Amino acid sequence: MSGVMLPGPLFAVTIEKASKRQTAGALIALGHGVIEFPLMFLIFFVLSQFVIPDSVQSAIGLIGGALMIYMGVQAFRNRNKEEKAQPSSKRDSLLAGIWTTAANAGFILWWLTIGTA
Repeated sequence: MSGVMLPGPLFAVTIEKASKRQTAGALIALGHGVIEFPLMFLIFFVLSQFVIPDSVQSAIGLIGGALMIYMGVQAFRNRNKEEKAQPSSKRDSLLAGIWTTAANAGFILWWLTIGTA
């Protein structure tokens, strides 16, 4: 529940894509699962054997936080630029779910800290 309550890139993409295609939410969720399910198995069967030092967790948090701030600044700067409307395909929604999950520093940090518990 803690991961769902933190809105991020996946949430934003879902809102944007869902306004154009009715099945976008399900496809984005499927794309999210493509990344999350293998990661859960990797953490449970492999990484749970190791202890992650606090310094590594802090470094991941700082790098991830800096990346999120950078992405926020870029989104703020580009807020008034108009984009040409392009038709959204099913493949776009699936890839959006995969990419926004894989590139989300908060998602990775969550799994390395709260998710491993």
